[in-house]
Amino acid sequence: MTATTAWARVRDAAFGDRRGWAVFLAAAVAFGLTWRLGFFINDTVTVANTLVNVADGHLDLAAFPYQPHTATPGMHVVDGRLYGRNYGQVVLSLPALGALALLDSVVSLRVALAAAWCLGVLALCHETGVLLDEPVAFDRLGALAAVALFAVTLPLATTIDPLWTAQTALQLVSLLAAAFGATVLYRLVAAVESPRVGVAAGLALALATPFGFWATIPKRHALVATGTLLGLYCFYRSRAAETPEDRLRFRVAAYAAGALLAWTHPFEALAYCIALAAVDLPTRPPTDARTLGALAGGFLLALLPFLATNVLVAGNALTPPRLTPDFDGDPSAFAANATTPDATTAPDASTAPDATTAPDASTAPDATTAPDTASASDTSASSVSGTTKTAASSVSASAGTLYARVAFFASYVAAGVHVLSDPDRLYHTFVRSGWIAGVASEDQNRAVSLSVLESMPLATALLALPLAANRRLPDSWRDPSPVRALDAVVAVYLVLFTLAYLPRLPLHAMVNLRYLVPAFAVATYAVVRVPAVVRALDETQVLAWTYAATVLVGGQLLVVAIALAGLWTVEALQLHALVSLAAAAGVVAWLVLETAVGPRPRLGALALGLAAAVTTLFCLLGAWLYLPSGGDFALPTVRWLADHLAPLGR
Repeated sequence: MTATTAWARVRDAAFGDRRGWAVFLAAAVAFGLTWRLGFFINDTVTVANTLVNVADGHLDLAAFPYQPHTATPGMHVVDGRLYGRNYGQVVLSLPALGALALLDSVVSLRVALAAAWCLGVLALCHETGVLLDEPVAFDRLGALAAVALFAVTLPLATTIDPLWTAQTALQLVSLLAAAFGATVLYRLVAAVESPRVGVAAGLALALATPFGFWATIPKRHALVATGTLLGLYCFYRSRAAETPEDRLRFRVAAYAAGALLAWTHPFEALAYCIALAAVDLPTRPPTDARTLGALAGGFLLALLPFLATNVLVAGNALTPPRLTPDFDGDPSAFAANATTPDATTAPDASTAPDATTAPDASTAPDATTAPDTASASDTSASSVSGTTKTAASSVSASAGTLYARVAFFASYVAAGVHVLSDPDRLYHTFVRSGWIAGVASEDQNRAVSLSVLESMPLATALLALPLAANRRLPDSWRDPSPVRALDAVVAVYLVLFTLAYLPRLPLHAMVNLRYLVPAFAVATYAVVRVPAVVRALDETQVLAWTYAATVLVGGQLLVVAIALAGLWTVEALQLHALVSLAAAAGVVAWLVLETAVGPRPRLGALALGLAAAVTTLFCLLGAWLYLPSGGDFALPTVRWLADHLAPLGR
């Protein structure tokens, strides 16, 4: 087997095919343009500290290389010891931490990152040339671009303090996971619709949703979104596979994806698992012991890291670190022999809007925890009756705790249903954010949070889904086709996930509704399921030229308008919000015309290209101009560009 053949097999297994690999490269290259080495939001300080300590061999926080003078969100105290959160994300970042530390000992880390990005540009140009049947021209273009960009980078490159290696590892893993998420969506849509629509969906996820903005900010959002998409892909394959073995294997993988997500964020993993089970089990229940055993065994096996971490931290397998007491900076919370966090601040630990946010799933009212009875054995446990009683008590306590966790999630969904009767809140969440006193007061009196439509104008295409769904209802619910079953899981997930977070929105430090990033990712699949959108995607040239012209020319015009009007950076952000609403209105107008008059695919390509480009511009200008704080850019050329844009926004 030649190296080329071996690589083709690896590529096809991981990315589906050459198109999937190209989507991954395009997403990674695009994310690199907004990568800032530092803390954009101070929640990530805790995760970075957790990574350093786990790398040293312990779960509790004994060292604080990234510790501001106040307690950072996400720190918890148990038995006089501090703990972090997102342990699944942390463990996933350990190999990257080791690789970056080794790389930094050989060559400048910033130069290495820039070189990797330039190689990504070269590889992307090569793959694009092969796909467009113009390999020579694109190879030359890619080589010229990569060499020129790297040559410009070298004089501008500065060293990266080794202290920042852990944070850089977290960001790198988040970037790669997000780029892989775009590939997963490509593979899913390519199987459901066509490879051409799949490429459009993958690129839209990376470039035209808030997913791209948060790709290099190592919160949980991009990782959870990618894991959810991977689970949906496995579910579809479990219905579409040709052999019983493949159907079972992918079905187990779909449930295992939810179990692994719990290691990073159990609240959001539960939303996925409920949506999956609510559709999968009624429509295709396990009818034999082998299937039931495989599903249960695969799920529990994937859940073991989460359960083990909970036992080691909280002493209860069903109590994640997020549901342990928060640390508020009070030294009295520590045991007498515990070490108080060092208040030494790492260089450039400034944060953009303060991230003391309402909890994702932890600082909300804690679910009542049943006592852990795992250690209940004593001298009387030697008797059979005592052992039986202890086991029964343990099972009962675990069942009670599990019930409390599900009830905890259900309470948020119920609260979300109640919010549906509040039109003012719905308007500010979904349509226009603007200045909201209660929110801005927590964002240093700045209006920096956007609504759903301001964050993703493409989401307006979902307004056409009810009509499209009505035309597809004839399938039997008891045994729907693979595509209909997938659509049902997506619909249940979007409703559950949105309702669960609706009670906390609008909220400060959201920027473009970061809590809903997994929902935005899944909604991208729903957008390309709209028949009118699929027809518009046939107009590839109109779509591509509209998108390119809006980004390259429209972006410059927008920056000039901001400079001439003398807008402050946050005022410029709100101007961009209005532009996004205008783009969303264009999509709505096209859909109305499509419904009233008939198919207008060229007009649709124009509207969709414009809406996608406006979000791309927000991702770029958000990092370069609107929200400039949060660390130094990974790519020196981007830092130079951002430094020259900064004076334009007062």
